[in-house]
Amino acid sequence: MMKILWLTNSILPVTAEIIRAERGLTGGWTDALSRDLISSKEAELISVYPSKGAKKNVSGEEAGLKWYGFKAPKTAPLKYDRKRYRYFRKLIKKERPDIVHIWGTEYTYAAEMSDASRGIVPTVVSIQGIISECAARYTERIPSRVLGRKTFHDFIRKDDILRQQQKFSIRGEFEKKALGGVKHVIGRTDWDKAKIKELNPDAVYHHCEETLREEFYNGESWSLDKCEKHSIFMAESYYPIKGMHIAVRILRRLKNRYPDVKLYTTGRDPRCRGIRNRFRQNTYENYISRLIQRYGLDGNLICLGRLGAKEMKERYLLANVYLQASVIENSPNSLSEAIITGTPSVASDVGGTSSVVGEFGPVCLYDIDKPEQAAKMIGRIFDRRKAEDFGVYREMRDYALKKHDIQAVTRQYMDCYKEILQEAGGAGK
Repeated sequence: MMKILWLTNSILPVTAEIIRAERGLTGGWTDALSRDLISSKEAELISVYPSKGAKKNVSGEEAGLKWYGFKAPKTAPLKYDRKRYRYFRKLIKKERPDIVHIWGTEYTYAAEMSDASRGIVPTVVSIQGIISECAARYTERIPSRVLGRKTFHDFIRKDDILRQQQKFSIRGEFEKKALGGVKHVIGRTDWDKAKIKELNPDAVYHHCEETLREEFYNGESWSLDKCEKHSIFMAESYYPIKGMHIAVRILRRLKNRYPDVKLYTTGRDPRCRGIRNRFRQNTYENYISRLIQRYGLDGNLICLGRLGAKEMKERYLLANVYLQASVIENSPNSLSEAIITGTPSVASDVGGTSSVVGEFGPVCLYDIDKPEQAAKMIGRIFDRRKAEDFGVYREMRDYALKKHDIQAVTRQYMDCYKEILQEAGGAGK
C-alpha cells in the first residue's frame, strides 16, 4: 500500500465530516478523489491542512485517513515561516510517506513543505492557479482612476486594489520557490504546461485531470423548460480576477434587448446597503456599485451569498446561461460544473480555459477584450426556443463526464505517483 501525504489549502470534506468542522467551499476537486483513494485500499492518505485561526495544531485518525491541521492565520501569510517548515519536516520524518503531494502554490505553505520534503521523500506539486499570473493581470480592464481610490474599509485595513495586487506578487515569489524546489509537477492545461516550462524548465510535467464535487455527477441535468429565461449565473465575483466589472458591462448590453435579464452571483452584495455595510465596502465593491448605478442595473443583479455544492447545482440548473468573465483562469472548476450539469455556458478565453472545453471552444469562448462578443453569444442562447437546439450542450456534458470521471482520474493520479516513485527507486509499501 502506498503512503501518500497531501498538503491542501483547506480541510478535506471527509475530515470535516469526521471532526464536525465547517467544510470549506474551495478545493472541491480533492473531495471525490480523496474518498476514492481511501476506498480503493491502494493508498493510505495523510491529510495536512491549515487550520485557520486555530490556537493549536490538531491531529487524528479514522476510516483509513490521518489528518494534521496546523495553526495558520485567517489571511494569506506573506512571510516564510521557519517554525512551520520545521513542523512539516518533523511530520514527514514521523510519518515517512512514500510521496508528498502539494496541492497548489498559492500560499507560503507550499514553499515550506517543498523545502521540508527535499532530500527525504519524492514530492510533486499540483498546479491549481498560477498566483504570479494572477498578480500580473489583477487590475486588467479596471480604469487607473479607480485604482487610486480607497474606501474607509481599505484605508483602515490597508487593503486597496493595488495593495491586493502587491500581495499576490509577494505570494508569487513563494510560488516560484515552491516550484523551483521540486522535480515533478501535475497540471492539466496547455497553458499551465507552458507556464511550468518557464518557471521550472527541468521539472517533469504530468497530466492529470481533476474530479468535481460528487453532487455534480448524478441527478437532474439542465432543461430548457425548467430554467429561468433570460437569467445568467456567475459562480464568483468577489475580487477583480473574477471579472465582475466585465460582467456588468455584458449585462448592460443585454439589458438593451432583454429588459428582464437577471445576473445571479454568489457572495456579498457589492452595493453594501445600509450605513454599517457601507463602512465594510472595499474599493472594488464600490466600483461595481457605481457601475450598476451608472448603467441602471440595480434590479438586474442579485447576490446570493454563500452557497454550498447542492445550492450551486440548483443555480446552474435554474440559469439560462452560465457566464465566466474572469481575466485569468487555469482550469475553472465552476465552468466544468456548469458544463457537466448541461448548462449552456459562455466563457472568457483566458489561461487554460480552452483546454477545459476542448473542441467545443468555438461554441462557448469569447475574447476577454470584447464583452460585446459575450453579449451576442448569450443573446443567441436566450433566443433558442426548442430543446433540440441545445444538443451541443448535451455533447459537452458527455465530454465533461468522461473527462472528470472519478475512477479514471483516481487511476491517473495513482499511475503518476507510481511513475514518480519508480524514478526515485521505490514502489510504495
